[in-house]
Amino acid sequence: MTPSSLSGCRNWLPESGKAVSDALADYQSMTTAVRRQVLLAEYRCRTKGCLLLHVWQTPQGRFWYTPRYKLSPQLTESDTTESARDKRTDDGGRWLPRADSLDRLLAFFANESETETGELVVTSYSNEGGLPLNCEHVRSTVDVAALAEAATAAPGQPVKAFI
Repeated sequence: MTPSSLSGCRNWLPESGKAVSDALADYQSMTTAVRRQVLLAEYRCRTKGCLLLHVWQTPQGRFWYTPRYKLSPQLTESDTTESARDKRTDDGGRWLPRADSLDRLLAFFANESETETGELVVTSYSNEGGLPLNCEHVRSTVDVAALAEAATAAPGQPVKAFI
């Protein structure tokens, strides 16, 4: 992937701003060896090992990245809307890479309760949220609770999952 292809990333949650841009630039500039040192989670396709998702740690927080993928013309037409294709593809069939703050995603779907001391703690995550994971061989979703658990891994010792 080239730096110019990352510039097409669309943020899933609005207003994620400069931290996401900086994290993407850092992610893109890392060598594979350096990237391995900061990875928290890696999801790949069982069929051919296509990358589906990376979660990595930065000094600014945790971020996620899903690479570009292509759907068949039939799936594109039947499973997507024209407005989604206009926003998230460069040609109607090749979907742009996406990235954003994992911490913001988790906060968005968190169910919190107040402790006796007034502190808010996350008790669970909504089961209605998740990140789509796609390649030419896989169409799936990883739920937010699984992402939250995977992201507790130590940097450089990522949780690895095959879908």
